Amino acid sequence: MSNHPKASVSLSAIDRRSTLMQLIALVLLSAHANGHRQHESWITLSQPSRGAPIEVIHRAHLGDIVTLLDHWSLPDQSLDNLETLARLTLYAADRLTVTHADGGRISVEPIGAEIQDDYLFIYMTIASDLAPGPIGCTSEFLQDVLPDQVNLIEIDLPWQRSSHRSQGKLMSNAP
Repeated sequence: MSNHPKASVSLSAIDRRSTLMQLIALVLLSAHANGHRQHESWITLSQPSRGAPIEVIHRAHLGDIVTLLDHWSLPDQSLDNLETLARLTLYAADRLTVTHADGGRISVEPIGAEIQDDYLFIYMTIASDLAPGPIGCTSEFLQDVLPDQVNLIEIDLPWQRSSHRSQGKLMSNAP
């Protein structure tokens, strides 16, 4: 490197310009990464003990739930409102399909919902007299309002452990 003052000034200008470009790129990348969060919900089917009903716990991000309420033209509905929580519970239950290996549907009973931190938890059960055997589960939850919605399903039963993604591109105005 030269001891010439002009060479030193030029190098500093190049360093500043390079640093500025790196900062701009970092800001743009972080804005893009934070600007789009994958729309996901998590559904777990588990049986706490033999003979107990199968518990279905559905967890969804509140931001996605607000999108659903807006879609229903209910932006003023409070998520603390029992009627809204009941409607969301029924909405989730209507879009959840649990089946026997032969394709026969298994009845799911909606229980209720609550908010914890930034999530809505929806609770359902399946009767305890379900015979052990492979079951399937799909969910169309939020796929009618969020085309990139993915529902991650985990089955954690004494006779079956599996997980998969239920995703689709359904679009309608049905509440």
